[in-house]
Amino acid sequence: MHKNTHVKKKSRKGGKLLSQIA
Repeated sequence: MHKNTHVKKKSRKGGKLLSQIA
């Protein structure tokens, strides 16, 4: 959960891809 928030803030474009992978 904590990692997801950090990643979303750091990579707004990659948030969609990360969301699908997670």
